Amino acid sequence: MIRIACLHTAPGNEALFDQAAQDTGLPAGCLKHTVMPQLLRTAEASGGLTSALEDDVIRVLLALSHHADAVLLTCSTLGPAVDKLNQRSPVSIPVLRVDRALAQAAMAQGKRTVVLCATQTTVEPTRVLFELARQRPEQVMETRLIPGAWDAFLQGDQILYHERIIAAVQRALTEGAECVALAQASMSSVSKYLPACSPVLTSPHLALEQLKQRLFE
Repeated sequence: MIRIACLHTAPGNEALFDQAAQDTGLPAGCLKHTVMPQLLRTAEASGGLTSALEDDVIRVLLALSHHADAVLLTCSTLGPAVDKLNQRSPVSIPVLRVDRALAQAAMAQGKRTVVLCATQTTVEPTRVLFELARQRPEQVMETRLIPGAWDAFLQGDQILYHERIIAAVQRALTEGAECVALAQASMSSVSKYLPACSPVLTSPHLALEQLKQRLFE
């Protein structure tokens, strides 16, 4: 059976990805979850992804790759570690960051994209990733931090977390965004509260669809 190792830093993301795997037609039980919230806590305490933390993340990803057909890092704050790994010591299996497929899909759509982040440490790596995915000079991309969203998440207040994200989505669309991307995997849980026709993209399904294509092409 195909084995996809998922490295999470937010408890609860396992269920989001299991559902996304089912929705995308991946074999049942193919996702193997490792949850290490201390990695994100270290990034938050340091104001972002430091070189030392990046090396730690790469070591974990390499360890996971020894027992998997693919590895998926689901934390946007730590995403650049995947890029560094693939540049410095690429492995024989796909090692992907969860938000790359999101950036590619978002920038392939409208002329104006708003990317929403829940935590400060995600803002800069997300901005860089989406800028690199820009396809046309006239495209406008804005990265926004949702005030108070991450505090609500850390306090376990999912209702308030969802409310803050939904309000930010509605504001972006009202202001003319043609596409809204939710930068962090944990934010995808609001999808069920949005109209099916909303131009809002989330990362779990897109990342797993990309992995599925890589593994079965």
